[in-house]
Amino acid sequence: MIRECENERSTDSEHILLKKRMHRAEIYQNWIYIPRKIRRFFPLGSIVTVKVGERVMRMKINQYGYMSPETDLWDDFAKSINFDKHSDILVFVRHKDGSLEIRAEKR
Repeated sequence: MIRECENERSTDSEHILLKKRMHRAEIYQNWIYIPRKIRRFFPLGSIVTVKVGERVMRMKINQYGYMSPETDLWDDFAKSINFDKHSDILVFVRHKDGSLEIRAEKR
C-alpha cells in the first residue's frame, strides 16, 4: 500500500515524500521497492545516505529500484527505527537541508 502525502504533516523543515507498507515479496527479500514518483531522491544504481533513527546509513538502490542497506544487516536497519516489517509503515522524509530520512510508523 502506497499513500501520497503531499499535505500530510509536512512542515517548513521537512516534507513527507511517501508512506509505504512492505509487500510480501519485499518482506521475503528484505528489500524496499522505491516507487517512480520518489526516484529522483533515490536514483537507480546509486548509494544514498539516509538517516535511520539515530544512525546514518548508506542504502544501495539496484537497477530495478529496490533498496537495502549497503554494509549493515537488515536487522540493524529495522532495530534502528523499531520497525516490524509485517505491520508497520515506512515514512520517507526529505528535510529542508536536502537530507533524507526513513522512519517507522506503528499501525
